[in-house]
Amino acid sequence: MSAEVDVARLPEHVYDHRALVVWANLGLIAIESTTFAMAFWSYFYYRMTAREWPPPGMPLPDLRFGIANVAVLLMSCIPFRIAEREASKGPGARRGRIRAGLAANLLFGAAFIALRAFEFRGLGCRWSANAYASINWAILVLHGGDTLAAVIETGVVLAVFVLGPVKEKDFTDVRADAFFWYFLVAAGVAGAAVVYAAPRLL
Repeated sequence: MSAEVDVARLPEHVYDHRALVVWANLGLIAIESTTFAMAFWSYFYYRMTAREWPPPGMPLPDLRFGIANVAVLLMSCIPFRIAEREASKGPGARRGRIRAGLAANLLFGAAFIALRAFEFRGLGCRWSANAYASINWAILVLHGGDTLAAVIETGVVLAVFVLGPVKEKDFTDVRADAFFWYFLVAAGVAGAAVVYAAPRLL
């Protein structure tokens, strides 16, 4: 005797524990979180083994660019939140709001990348100078690389909504893109605390 299950009423696309993209996003965040945790742990390990921090001859990182970039990251959440909330409505969403939110976030992302270049200059040291310089550079490079990849992804999603055709799964992609961006914002704030606040407080 075989049992039949009617699945005709089940949605084709969801963004919850049933969606593969959610688990893929969580897996990526777990990997990246481990990478950041290892970088932060390395920083504090070097700090515990050093008599002076920063080491003699090393300037404190320039706060201006770090604070500016944290502000850019935090503000970037606003347009992404608008796009995400609208995308949650599915095909009935106002696509103009989604496009506007993605485009604004893309501009914030570009501003972040530009400011990150100034952050490297603001460190006042080459990456090869010593362990202190290397770990500071590593933290900024790790987060900057992830953010650059996320900006490119946002550009691709925006291109789909501008050029079309837009499918139902594309609304899910907007929400997945936003979820990972929020993680990068949190990681960026944590990284800034390590690079800019730790040498002044520890």
